[in-house]
Amino acid sequence: MENLKLLAFLPLILLACSSPDTSSQSELSDQMTVAKDLNLSDWKKGLESADNPILLDVRTPEEVQDGIIPGAINFDFYSDSFQSDIGDLDKNRPVYVYCRSGGRSGKAMDMMAKMGFQEVYNLEGGYLGYSEQ
Repeated sequence: MENLKLLAFLPLILLACSSPDTSSQSELSDQMTVAKDLNLSDWKKGLESADNPILLDVRTPEEVQDGIIPGAINFDFYSDSFQSDIGDLDKNRPVYVYCRSGGRSGKAMDMMAKMGFQEVYNLEGGYLGYSEQ
């Protein structure tokens, strides 16, 4: 009976003691992405000091009529072409992204990280926080 109990747990013991799959670990380390939510102060400092950054506004055209941060390009998050539009951007340049209040730009940041962008920074509070400064 003791031998049967041991046999039942043997696969679990072997699985726990096996070495990890190093191929998936090295693939992950090759694709290091920085994706962070930043407060307005840190976001502006990073944007000012970054080497050739992309400033990305993901609001709707109607929202952009309320104002835009100088130098920003606008890709509407809700557009059917949004994913292909951001896919055309240089993944090696740091991207500073914002929307109206930070929600959509956070989703855009996550999407871009999965697409292999090296650095993506989301503005907490979005354009509303920026314009209230």
